[in-house]
Amino acid sequence: MVLKRLVAKWPGGDIKGKVKAIFADKGYAGKPLATWVEKTVGAAMVIGQNLTAAVKRFVPDAKRWVVERTFAWIRDYRRLTEDVERHVRNSVTMIRLAFIRVLLRRLAPPETRRWERK
Repeated sequence: MVLKRLVAKWPGGDIKGKVKAIFADKGYAGKPLATWVEKTVGAAMVIGQNLTAAVKRFVPDAKRWVVERTFAWIRDYRRLTEDVERHVRNSVTMIRLAFIRVLLRRLAPPETRRWERK
């Protein structure tokens, strides 16, 4: 479980009071997890709501949109569309390389991108 690893690897060992909220989707809306998070981490579980149904149009949730946009940036990298790597570290390296390229493209104006010229 990701949260158990977060608690175990937290610098200084004491995570209570340092994390205010943990955002999750409706798949994690159960009471046992919320109780565990509150007891172990000392944070509140915030479950995302579906805002689209109320207004009958697409309304992006601010926190979730950050994650969805981030995944959209790397969707064009063919090697990342399927998990075919033998080792997890290879997958992590490919994700890092993809984000390095994304950040370079965002930081460098189009006219200075020599690596993209034909």
